[in-house]
Amino acid sequence: MFRFSIICMCFLLAIPSLATIYEWTDLKGVTSFGQIRPTHEGIPSRAVTVTPPKRSNPDSPPSPSAQESADNISDSNLKRQATRDKATQAQEAVTLIQQQCANAKKNLAQTKLGGNRLYKDSSGQYSRLTDEERRLKQQTLTDFIQQNCY
Repeated sequence: MFRFSIICMCFLLAIPSLATIYEWTDLKGVTSFGQIRPTHEGIPSRAVTVTPPKRSNPDSPPSPSAQESADNISDSNLKRQATRDKATQAQEAVTLIQQQCANAKKNLAQTKLGGNRLYKDSSGQYSRLTDEERRLKQQTLTDFIQQNCY
């Protein structure tokens, strides 16, 4: 019942928007518009019909519908999001290269210190590098730094 009364109220409030619009010119020559006819008997009035504006150029294409506009906006948003994603991926790639360069420079400095240092291999075991292994590791790190680091 409450819903029904709410719906009735909405219709009652919408009825004045369907009212007729009148145009009249008063005795002083001022043109006026209103929803109520003028009360003075000597002032003629006429009902005004409101029509949508016509296109200024008949050869121009019709304006897009609301759905077409929404689709265009959605496509535009998707393109912008894709561009942002590419920029984010590019920035992440640059950050990764910078981190790898920093690690390579640090490892190169450690191998150049020489001495009888222990190094952790990929299996987690510690071992000492031979002179040949140290030279090969230094060469690999130097090549990586020259190719990827600025």
